[in-house]
Amino acid sequence: MDQVRLLGALRESKGRDWSDSFDGQEKDVEGVAARHRGVLVEIARDRDVSGREVHLFKRPALGPWLKKPDLYDGIAVQKIDRLTRRPVDIYLFFEWCKENGKFLVSADGVDTRTRAGKAHAELLAMVGGWEWEAIQPRNRDSRARAREAGRWHGGTVPYGYRITGGKGNWRLVPDTVPLFSTVADRRTWSPVDVLHWMIETFLFGEDGTGGWSYLRIAAWLDLHVPTSTGRGQWNHRTVKNMLRSGANLLGEDSHGNSRAKPLITMGLFQQVQREMDARARTIKPPRANANLHQTRCDRTALLPQHAD
Repeated sequence: MDQVRLLGALRESKGRDWSDSFDGQEKDVEGVAARHRGVLVEIARDRDVSGREVHLFKRPALGPWLKKPDLYDGIAVQKIDRLTRRPVDIYLFFEWCKENGKFLVSADGVDTRTRAGKAHAELLAMVGGWEWEAIQPRNRDSRARAREAGRWHGGTVPYGYRITGGKGNWRLVPDTVPLFSTVADRRTWSPVDVLHWMIETFLFGEDGTGGWSYLRIAAWLDLHVPTSTGRGQWNHRTVKNMLRSGANLLGEDSHGNSRAKPLITMGLFQQVQREMDARARTIKPPRANANLHQTRCDRTALLPQHAD
């Protein structure tokens, strides 16, 4: 029997507690591949993606692979609900499999190369949809209890914080772990240091001659500081949003509840907000006939001469 090429598909639910569930899913997918004499060509990992709210073909990691079916023979998952919790999506997926000559295998016994296996997958997908409807009230109650107890209840980790603790007791703590060192002064920086530097230079500048603009701060960060994902670039909108953010600076959630130790005092946070509001009032709109190409500037020209 020839070896088959399998694409692993992992998904971690939106809003769930921070966990290492990807490790368990990957182990099970590797086991599925071994049982079916397959080789994993790639593993698509979708973190913080709802199986009910996000269309299967629009998943950030898996979606692009579904547009390249020639690169694999089938898809391997831990369970059907890791693929989708939308019954309609499972039927569309089977149509896609039929059109492209693909199949689905899972650790819970699904193999759609047989009629019984396909029926089994359809049943599990339907049950997964029912289960999703049943667990939503429990999830809302769980998140509310976590907020009241100051525990981390999932979502995107704000820059300046990291996750610590164990299952059922995950917490956000200030991220003071060294991240990088600047060449010129050999200073070691953590994410907390980066945020403190942003605030200081925004309000006062580096030499006390005046606060920097969002664009100038972003330009310096772009040359010195990796982004939270290690990809992409810093830009002035990111800087502005972080200086406005109670999540980044005060450890608050979207409801204004405290979920972690603040990185700055409330007084300093309010000072930053007043300065941002004042700058917003003094910004002049561009002239209607302004040449946009002439208004662009070299980001490196905004940096101090001593920066490396």
